Amino acid sequence: MTITLRRGVVIATSIAALALVACSGESNPGSTPTGPSLGVQSGLTGTTAFPQRVAASDGGTEIAPGQANMWDLGVDFSLQTGGSGQFDGALALGVTTTESGTTTTRFFSAGQNQTHAELAYFGPEFGEGDGVTTTTTDAGSAVLTPTRYSSLYQRVDLRSSSGDVWLSYDIEPGNFQATFADEPQFFQIVLRDSNSVDIDTAYFADATQVIGDANRFQVPTSAAKSIVFVHFEQRRRASDATRIDNVSIMDDSREFVQNGDFADGLNGWITNGNLEVVRNVTSGTRTLGNLAVTRSFFAPPSALWARYVDVLTNNTATDIPATVSYDTTPGAGRFAVVYNTPGTLGSAISGWDGSASDRGRDFGLIFGDASDVDYDPSDSADATLDGDGAGSIVHSYDVVVSAGSSVAIMNFVLQNGASTGAGAAGNASAQASAIDAEAVRIFSGLPATRTINEFTSGMTQAQLDAVANFF
Repeated sequence: MTITLRRGVVIATSIAALALVACSGESNPGSTPTGPSLGVQSGLTGTTAFPQRVAASDGGTEIAPGQANMWDLGVDFSLQTGGSGQFDGALALGVTTTESGTTTTRFFSAGQNQTHAELAYFGPEFGEGDGVTTTTTDAGSAVLTPTRYSSLYQRVDLRSSSGDVWLSYDIEPGNFQATFADEPQFFQIVLRDSNSVDIDTAYFADATQVIGDANRFQVPTSAAKSIVFVHFEQRRRASDATRIDNVSIMDDSREFVQNGDFADGLNGWITNGNLEVVRNVTSGTRTLGNLAVTRSFFAPPSALWARYVDVLTNNTATDIPATVSYDTTPGAGRFAVVYNTPGTLGSAISGWDGSASDRGRDFGLIFGDASDVDYDPSDSADATLDGDGAGSIVHSYDVVVSAGSSVAIMNFVLQNGASTGAGAAGNASAQASAIDAEAVRIFSGLPATRTINEFTSGMTQAQLDAVANFF
């Protein structure tokens, strides 16, 4: 099945992926959690920012109900903000090599020219049972969450209408993040007939244009005496959701839309709640020195963690020594309280925002067997929130990439809906306990051999075989 959208945006997908299910406010009974599996390239494409299905517990804002944060990739595949100010960039990659006696550090961000078309998406493919949500309600509005395709529609019988018929609505489409310039994004309101053929588009918006009235649209005369389907749909990478309310189709005297104010939840509306999504993406290759480098990012919908696997391949006939470094800047800057995560044998750090206000949420990194980890622990060490903490965190690995082979570095990044700083009462010795516990669970739960489990799911066997800092 191919859905063609206005202005040439096309989503090609399977009927199974976009099968529309009646929404009763309950989980799709056929949806079950996805188990761990090796990464195999998917026939689906995805976005470059992924909502985290973890509720905010700090009273702060959410991307959408029950989705506290966002795994938002930059064109260099570093994490941008985490959605709630945890980071000013996390796990930016640099590779230092020596050629002809000259040592040079090169960054994956060089050129800032990664495109969405270069990306490859891998399984597992996640659904409702894993925490994927396309549509929900909040404060009397319908909410379309940022996914590769979120849809809400209703069948409306206009055969008894008379005179002019108008569609009206209140919408807050939110913003479009044009991080990858060629990444397809849109929000639109479309009338379709019983054969799913477009009758007309009432409203269309993407990163470059808005077409149509943001509040009302006259239903074409040709459709005013028929059964129509009013669709609200989007594909979007964003730090917020789209809100819809007060949907109405009226002639001179009658209302034809059921529950257009969403006072009864999503009753009367249909969503694509069984959408399958891919959240495992690999970059295009960039050459850093004489090494071919790719970055892979994987974020299960309801997990407190996401995983990076960066692969350096030596296609020359000579071994190449290299230092692989990662730079992370907490959103709190020098007010970040960072410490070695207890129970991880020096393989992880945890952190929280010690700012007096406008705090980002708790975070963590699991880096395994690093050659060097550099950050300023002053705030946590002296137990005083005086702004002399970790302005940046840099960790690195000294490796040798043998001729004709690859080395992979695996990192985990953690975030949740908590803000330890809100309850620390000025005590910099407080700890981000939920992040600590999850880091220990991951560190102790990684397989002893290069096999697939919860924390290695989605990796290819070649990636597993090449990992140098775990196992």
